[in-house]
Amino acid sequence: MKLNRIFPIFLALCATPICAQNTINYKSLIVTHVYDGDSIRAKSGNKEIEIRLSSIDAPEFNQNFGKECRAQLYKKIYHARISINPIEQDKYGRTIAEIFIGNRNINREQVQSGCAWAYRQYLHDPKMIALEQEARRKKIGLWAQKSFYIMPPWVERRLKN
Repeated sequence: MKLNRIFPIFLALCATPICAQNTINYKSLIVTHVYDGDSIRAKSGNKEIEIRLSSIDAPEFNQNFGKECRAQLYKKIYHARISINPIEQDKYGRTIAEIFIGNRNINREQVQSGCAWAYRQYLHDPKMIALEQEARRKKIGLWAQKSFYIMPPWVERRLKN
């Protein structure tokens, strides 16, 4: 069968409610769960997806300052309508993405507020390095902590394995 005959059939099928329910609208998602400072779950229609914020790495929930960084992200986006710019899938099946509320780049806000490192190993947004350096200079969030050392999450994950 020729492609020009199959394509109209495919389009007609995707116009049906069944196909529409399985499609993710990246421009209109509702945040349903915040795991930590860089991982969330969001819903589009009946479909939920796991999202990992790109270019950043926040303390794990059980790490020093992890609860504070999760709380920071929670306040910004829980139950909010977000849009995402998907970049890739990680090995756990999560969508790696930039997250936006209107024009606000939430990934950048996490770094600016001292709740995440610029994740140099997986950096898609080079501006993150300057934002992290600024937060360090101003001693914001993670960088204000004097009573304990906060191990970068990628180091802690490596030590656990």
